[in-house]
Amino acid sequence: MKKEKHLERLLPLYLYGELTGKEKEELEVHLKYCEQCSQALQEMKAFHGLLARQELAQPSPDALNAARGRLRERLRQERQRTTVRTLLTRFGRLAQAPRMAAQIAVALVLFLLGLFVGQQANTGPGRLLESEGAGLSRSPEALRPFISDVDLIQYDPKTREVTVRFRTLSEVALQGRPEDPMIRRVLAHAIRTENNPGYRLTAVKASSTARASADPELEDALIYAVERDTVPGVRLRAARVLRGMPMSDKIKRAFIRVLLKDENPALRMEALSALGNLDETDVVPILQDASRDDENAFVRLEAAKALERREKKGVEREADTP
Repeated sequence: MKKEKHLERLLPLYLYGELTGKEKEELEVHLKYCEQCSQALQEMKAFHGLLARQELAQPSPDALNAARGRLRERLRQERQRTTVRTLLTRFGRLAQAPRMAAQIAVALVLFLLGLFVGQQANTGPGRLLESEGAGLSRSPEALRPFISDVDLIQYDPKTREVTVRFRTLSEVALQGRPEDPMIRRVLAHAIRTENNPGYRLTAVKASSTARASADPELEDALIYAVERDTVPGVRLRAARVLRGMPMSDKIKRAFIRVLLKDENPALRMEALSALGNLDETDVVPILQDASRDDENAFVRLEAAKALERREKKGVEREADTP
């Protein structure tokens, strides 16, 4: 029953062609014998066919950008009004203490003056602070305490350009390559905390091209996504990105946890592929357990093959030893 529920969850991924070859083969075999899943798949296809025939009104790029700009401006104004109202309320309460009233009044005037100057300095709904990676080599540590909300993440695989729009004390727009430290900082933040799963997935995809220069924070964020993200597609993509990174001890331990405990066989297969290529002897018991006890036949088979490859390499090394 547990296996059937997992296969049912793979139906949408099958419909969009997102399954691996082995997952697709396993599901197609299951569909031949499960009338309920086969009917559910046909209903999904019919529903998507109906949607494809509907003509959706598409706003022009200019209208869409203008609407986004107005929305961001209204949100900014509302946050500023809320901040001022909160300070005025606190001032009213604290001002009852005569000795503190003058100090609080001066602080409030200075804050409002700074807020006004900052608002005048902001030239539009979003400011492009860096362009084409220029100047992005400066330390990203300044971003650590201040990233609040990520409004946009776009990644162009052809140009390898990442565009992010996020808020610190004010809204910031940033463009550069995934290798840029500040870009990596925002990607790691989005992978961990962004509510929009589409942005999390885009951030993970963009991280894949930065693997040669990945830093510990981005590595930790990808491990977090593999083990804790609520969307299977994000977890699977993060696992594939980690496979392309140098195998650190943290990544190895994460893949071991996935292989031993994760309920998603696709993720266990990714972990098995990563661990099966290692020469470390401490992964042998893990592979043996998977080849013997995993509930998925493909995982058991691949674990056994990985053990055979290790044994064959050991024999070849002994034969080459003079």
